Amino acid sequence: MFSKTHKKILFLISGLCLILIVASVFIRFISPISVTADTTKYYGGEITKVTYCTCYYDFGVMLEIKNKLMNKSTEQIKIFYNPLTSKLRAYYNIWKSGPQVLGAYIPDNHQCKMTKSYYCTTEDTTKGTIDSIKGIGTTSK
Repeated sequence: MFSKTHKKILFLISGLCLILIVASVFIRFISPISVTADTTKYYGGEITKVTYCTCYYDFGVMLEIKNKLMNKSTEQIKIFYNPLTSKLRAYYNIWKSGPQVLGAYIPDNHQCKMTKSYYCTTEDTTKGTIDSIKGIGTTSK
């Protein structure tokens, strides 16, 4: 069926494939070098406005926060709370304006969509989505 030369070539090719597979697994899972950058941004301040994004396929809450964290002047920042992916911590009070908050978000220009009759329209665009690790926490009940 196969000659000795063909068997040697097949053996070498399969050996090289095995070496490549082992090397790729080593590089992917064992190598300490990270190629991803941490893009998480932080915020802190008072919630000034709460908008409920009611679209059936993209529901959540858009928060406008007077961001005082790491700034000499205050800025208004709009961030999105997704109940499926965002972490809600400490007192859980993001449903009204007034409480002080602290947390982290991932920049992504999320659109807050509202249900109008049978379709969804974009209400506003946020600066990012509250992340799933650090999340958002409030200072009062």
